Amino acid sequence: MSDTLDDHVAELERRVASVEDRMADLPNTMNLRLETIVSAQHDVSARLGLMDKQMAGLIRDIRGMRGDVTRQLADQDNRLDTMELHIEGIGARLDGIDQRLGALDWLQDNVTGMKQAPQQLLDRG
Repeated sequence: MSDTLDDHVAELERRVASVEDRMADLPNTMNLRLETIVSAQHDVSARLGLMDKQMAGLIRDIRGMRGDVTRQLADQDNRLDTMELHIEGIGARLDGIDQRLGALDWLQDNVTGMKQAPQQLLDRG
């Protein structure tokens, strides 16, 4: 029985020594863990800084593209306005040509009528 009691006492002493060792190592362990946390925080902070720079570049590019698109649309509007004016001019010229063709048709009808009138007079007589 004395052996088992000695074993238990030895086990208890080992555990106490182990606890004392852990308590002695506790400040060092806490420092190591805090350094790990600080290192991870610095890493995250650096990544967030990089993401911030990339987002600023992306926003700048998007604003630049928006300006380019606005300029292109304004340029297209100017070209369309020019084309519309040109088409209106062509339409006015075509209207003038239609009027002249109408006058020519009227003249042709009258000339045809004049040619037929002497023939009709001759046929009556």
